[in-house]
Amino acid sequence: MYLAKLCRGQRCADLQFPLLDFFEDLGHCVCIPHPCWDDNGLKHTCAETPDFPFLHFYHSHTGEIHCGCSSIAHVDSILIARDLCPGQKCETREHPVLDWEEDTESCVCRSHPCWSLKGKRHSCMRPEFPILRYREIETADGGVESICECGAEMEIEEDIDADLDLTPSGGIINDLAQAAFSEDLSDEL
Repeated sequence: MYLAKLCRGQRCADLQFPLLDFFEDLGHCVCIPHPCWDDNGLKHTCAETPDFPFLHFYHSHTGEIHCGCSSIAHVDSILIARDLCPGQKCETREHPVLDWEEDTESCVCRSHPCWSLKGKRHSCMRPEFPILRYREIETADGGVESICECGAEMEIEEDIDADLDLTPSGGIINDLAQAAFSEDLSDEL
């Protein structure tokens, strides 16, 4: 997973800035609000679509954002959707994650990496933490550990602060966050 590699060891804990993304012009990862919470003044929500409760987005070839609701819970990336793979989206239940393949410099639709991690299929069963998230950390011996965790839903009640802090410390943490994540995963063999 390209974004997990770029943002290794980081995650976002503030529910108003839940998306971790990499910005090439800044050269680092930043926690940002969901871009569909302010789509040219329009605040998208999926709270009233119980069969499609998860907010997702993609960008057209011209860079225009398109927001919608999905039955599949995963996290989108502006870097991948807008900068690397504009106009592309992954809509199959088996391969819903749009990713960048460094070796071939191409866009690919992948299955969620937590669906087959160390022989287990992870899922999130608690309604307050429905979004299965994947990230990586470096181990003490220089290796990489894959982590699956359950994140809070992407719905926001109040307006977000328009003055987004794009400094490297802008909401990024390297330890566990009680408010935004749950370690409770359901593992299927």
